[in-house]
Amino acid sequence: MGEEMTDDYLSQGIAAVKAGQKQEARRLLDVAIKAAPNDERTWGWFYNVSSNDEERLRCVKEILRINPNNENAKKKYDELVGLSFQSSSDPAATKLPPISGSTNDTISVQTLKCPMCGANIKQYDRECNYCGSTLMIVSMEKTLTSKIDINILKSSVSKWKDILKNDPNNPEANYALGLTYLHQRLRDAALEHLRKASFLSPESPIIHYNLALSLFNDGQTKINSEDYDNSIKEIGYALILDPNFREAKAFKHFFTARKLDEINVGEAIKEYEAAIQECSDIAVLHNNLGWDYHKLKQYSNASKCYFKAIEIDPEFSTAYCNLCLLSFDTGKYSDGIPYGRKAIEAIRPTETNDNQAFPYNNLALCLWKIGQRDEAIHMLQRAVAIQPNNPLFKTNLSNIQNQSITSWGNVGKLLVIIFVIIIITMVVLVVFQK
Repeated sequence: MGEEMTDDYLSQGIAAVKAGQKQEARRLLDVAIKAAPNDERTWGWFYNVSSNDEERLRCVKEILRINPNNENAKKKYDELVGLSFQSSSDPAATKLPPISGSTNDTISVQTLKCPMCGANIKQYDRECNYCGSTLMIVSMEKTLTSKIDINILKSSVSKWKDILKNDPNNPEANYALGLTYLHQRLRDAALEHLRKASFLSPESPIIHYNLALSLFNDGQTKINSEDYDNSIKEIGYALILDPNFREAKAFKHFFTARKLDEINVGEAIKEYEAAIQECSDIAVLHNNLGWDYHKLKQYSNASKCYFKAIEIDPEFSTAYCNLCLLSFDTGKYSDGIPYGRKAIEAIRPTETNDNQAFPYNNLALCLWKIGQRDEAIHMLQRAVAIQPNNPLFKTNLSNIQNQSITSWGNVGKLLVIIFVIIIITMVVLVVFQK
């Protein structure tokens, strides 16, 4: 992290100290320390919000490690240990437990156990190989709809709630319960515990990362909302703590791209491409890049992106839906029909109303173009039923119905003309016969 950002966290931490917000100050100063462990000022301010003598002793030792001539720190050392300070070059002389909270409340991510089932996991596994639970979110939709043994979920909830009854500030239990609630589709409850875990254990990048993705909610969170701003902040914390965290780097670009989508598509494309450069195996990155190419009518590039998204996630409804619309936009109506049907088949129950309705709309357009009017109307009626306030669906339904009526009117006119021609022909023949 750059010096400017370090100073920013330090400044916020100092402001929190002065405002009497001790826990918030601890969190901010802890992040600053992780980013710049040789900053004497930060250790000095953390001393002021330390919870016990052990923490205060650590702060003093770190200050004296950085600056052995700090007279104030020497005095504090003498007060704490009752001995005169002796400078030491031995790193072990200043090695003390983590500063966050008490000496034993550091998140047990390092224990490498699945919070759901307790199976062994690797540090940055996305899923547990044993129970299938999400450990690192890349898609909220997949997390919310993942199929986990109900008994494992119940056991996990019971276990962590029992721990929190006796120790409500246990960061591991809050984090694990947050993940468990996500798998039960209880996002609000999950956010409450994930926020608390990040507060209690600010040194864990995976907690900040999963909180960021939960707040972002696959882009459903409104741009410029508090949740959106906090998702950017949390992903920033994750990268401060682990600059090599690939998924965090990718989603930082992704969050930026989402803000640029409606402002500058060209710049948004650059951000999506940067995200894919960091993590090429996340389907939503390719789909959203494809959508921006689609908007620019770069159909070939859009198609490649959609197909790549489907290669990564064969049940990605939105990518099939976009391929259906792409087929309509390029006049390949028959090609779009199987994509539209697959998009409908792959709809997950927790999809937004828009994501559930658009597959019906796009399929209807392709059906209409190949003359399957009745089914097209039926599909649009389904879209309107799902999203009744969307004017696009109502307009498309009205246009197809009215065009059909106009078409039958033209047929009637044509029959009248033919009838008149027949009558005139018969009259002419009678005249010539005479």
